[in-house]
Amino acid sequence: MTKEHLKPREGVKVRSEDGSRWIDPNGEALPLTRYYRLRVKDGDLVKTTPAAIAKAAKRSTEKEG
Repeated sequence: MTKEHLKPREGVKVRSEDGSRWIDPNGEALPLTRYYRLRVKDGDLVKTTPAAIAKAAKRSTEKEG
């Protein structure tokens, strides 16, 4: 299945497809299932890149430490 790098829109929390967790606010690679395609269409998830995810994760760990 095709994966896309997605992250929640600013100020929005999005649950994973199975409801067990929240999507990482920095973004992550997710399978393009109907659930995630609808979240993108609704504007709750936005497309990003692996580089942007890594950069955001680095910034968040620097803030913590």
